[in-house]
Amino acid sequence: SATLVRGAPSALWPASPSTLGALLALHLGEPATAEALLERETSGPLAVRHLGLLSWAAMLRGNLAQASALLDDAGRSAGSPQNLTGRDALFAVALRAGIARRGSDPEGMRAAWAQARESLLGVSTDLYLLLPLGELAIVGARLGEADRLAAHLAEADALLAGLGQPPAWSAALHWARFHAAIAASDPEALAAS
Repeated sequence: SATLVRGAPSALWPASPSTLGALLALHLGEPATAEALLERETSGPLAVRHLGLLSWAAMLRGNLAQASALLDDAGRSAGSPQNLTGRDALFAVALRAGIARRGSDPEGMRAAWAQARESLLGVSTDLYLLLPLGELAIVGARLGEADRLAAHLAEADALLAGLGQPPAWSAALHWARFHAAIAASDPEALAAS
């Protein structure tokens, strides 16, 4: 990551090596590794994405205040939270939903869920969205609206199947679906996960 960034500082990357490494680390349940990869890269064209991933790492570690602050920083980096679009907007909404869920904030979960439904309309499923889809699956199940994610989860299943179900990318989504099935008291979904 450091070599590539030093070698081509003016190149515009759709996702930096640090972004991809941090994303994989988060899928593997290694938030400290994700933070180490991203802590030096919180400015520039990928700042919003890097701050979002840092916020996710803080959320996974249980530091909800830091996760919220980093999410606010990502919104400011974009000019305002309303300027977030596509994957970054959905990632931010899923973070808000996850922070609310972990903070036992049902009103926050409902507000984030309403925003997520809108944000889902403008995105197609890719590896960057597997974590947000997993978090939203759990929140949707807790709110009794899990069926609204069915098409997106089917896209995620097709994506992972096309990649040969790599455990590094698929485990987090399967684990989230397991939690969602428990939250929804759905024995069939539980057996399928």
